[in-house]
Amino acid sequence: MTETRKFEPETCWDNASLFQELAESSKLYYQSCRDNAEMTQEEAAHMLNIDVSTLSRYENGRAIPDQQVVARMVLLYKVPRLAVWHVKRTNPDLVRFLALPEIVEFRTDGDTFLALDLSSDALIEYKADLKRIYRAGGAPDQGAELEGIETGLKKVADDVLSIATYINGRRGA
Repeated sequence: MTETRKFEPETCWDNASLFQELAESSKLYYQSCRDNAEMTQEEAAHMLNIDVSTLSRYENGRAIPDQQVVARMVLLYKVPRLAVWHVKRTNPDLVRFLALPEIVEFRTDGDTFLALDLSSDALIEYKADLKRIYRAGGAPDQGAELEGIETGLKKVADDVLSIATYINGRRGA
């Protein structure tokens, strides 16, 4: 059986609010992934090779699963973004070095198509802006504008990844 690590904000985190956020959000997310996979705690715990009480502690924010358990959850629940979510919330010092996406959960096909249209239009605008700036020699005084374009492109990339994640979920449905 896999050992659990108890949340101890005094020793594990420099930021007590980060601990509280993880404890509160894990209540919803680990259980939500299991619920969406239409599994009971007993079924999931058996397939994850952990005790039901251990899974309950994960879902109630009283313990944090190790990476191997999360990897098994990702495969069992068929939720790849669980891995990204887990890394973001359990390794705040590491996350600042990663370009992890902010994935939006679309609930309808309509939301997905709107996001695709908005992303497409934004790309066209950013392309035109970049052409204008670079044709003008990319003057140093346009640094703030370039930074805005970079931020916008990252948002478009997140949206496109969110769309791909939605499609992947629909394909598996």
